[in-house]
Amino acid sequence: MDLSVLPTLTVLSDYVTIAQLGDNKMVRVLHPKASAAISLHGGHVVSFKPEGLEDLIWMSKDAVYDNKAALRGGIPVCWPWFGRIAAPAHGFARNSTWELIEHRESDNGVIVSIGLTDNESSREIWPHKFQLVLNVEVSETLKVTLDVTNTDSTPWRFSGAFILT
Repeated sequence: MDLSVLPTLTVLSDYVTIAQLGDNKMVRVLHPKASAAISLHGGHVVSFKPEGLEDLIWMSKDAVYDNKAALRGGIPVCWPWFGRIAAPAHGFARNSTWELIEHRESDNGVIVSIGLTDNESSREIWPHKFQLVLNVEVSETLKVTLDVTNTDSTPWRFSGAFILT
């Protein structure tokens, strides 16, 4: 994916912008060490390209960037369950709208943090309060972590996965 051709919606810094791909807003990183894109629809990493290399993330040519369906390919966030144990398959996080929390930059790379919290729609599917923070560290390597916080008054169980296709 050539990230440089995506239309820019907002310039956040020298290395980080919000760009548009179809109907999806992307946090786009264009750093001297690497480029990357994270869809705010689903918190989905759709591109990672270390400087001088091809994109290491596969996205299907059939992926539809319409803010409706989960994206095909990339690194999706499957949460609060993985598999078809409930509907929707692989949880609702990959079909939810995430928000940019912060981005931090240095000569070594960029860290992008996006978040998802419970809302009326999520509680109709899964009746618990939570806060998720997806951290995507872009440098010569890619590191993706998910921090899960129970903000409810009772304990709950969850499962999840990142699937690299």
